[in-house]
Amino acid sequence: MPKGAGMKTSLVVASLLVAAGSAGAAEAGWVRFKTDDAEFSARLVLDRNEIRGLLGNDLDGDFTLVQLSIRPLYNYRLVLGRDDFTLRSRRDNERSKGMSPDEIAGESVLVLGSRRAGSGGIFEDSQGPVIPGNPGTDNRPRRLPSLNSSLGSSLGGGGSSEVSRAERRPTSLLERLGELELPIQETRAPVRGYLYFQVSAKQKKKHIRLMYDGPAGEFTMRFD
Repeated sequence: MPKGAGMKTSLVVASLLVAAGSAGAAEAGWVRFKTDDAEFSARLVLDRNEIRGLLGNDLDGDFTLVQLSIRPLYNYRLVLGRDDFTLRSRRDNERSKGMSPDEIAGESVLVLGSRRAGSGGIFEDSQGPVIPGNPGTDNRPRRLPSLNSSLGSSLGGGGSSEVSRAERRPTSLLERLGELELPIQETRAPVRGYLYFQVSAKQKKKHIRLMYDGPAGEFTMRFD
């Protein structure tokens, strides 16, 4: 073997390993796009078990999440807005702008049709068991508070509870959506978080496109 051939072979093998590692990182689901002013990384979240693990609620499979990591470049002052992002299915043209937590689980949301309706928004997290009314009486079916409700209200005005109000209560869906959301603000520093789109989680990754049209430019991301 010629002198130096072994070293060259080792360098080639090392390069192949690095390339394989990069391919593995890409397979993790992250896609990237760089404009003159910012670098965007995105990961599509369609798995309902993962959505349930994040939010404590799978949103009935009606919503898709996108995890975003955004880094402004050269001290650029980037202003982020939900409307800058659109998620679209190429299969049936289902599309949605980024939705705020209030639009998904806020008190002012009115839901019609077969979805659950109430003061808690599209997806209430206080659905307790239903008690049927007594036959032959005017007693109608009623819903009991769920475990997410305070014990004091469940026991009634005359009841007592050993649970202090200062103790940690379960986090509501609205609060959890707010905690995980991409910071919608002006920033020069890297930010990370999720955006929520009313696009069915039953879609396939190869059909989904994330479109950005905002202060940092315009582009489309593919996840296949």
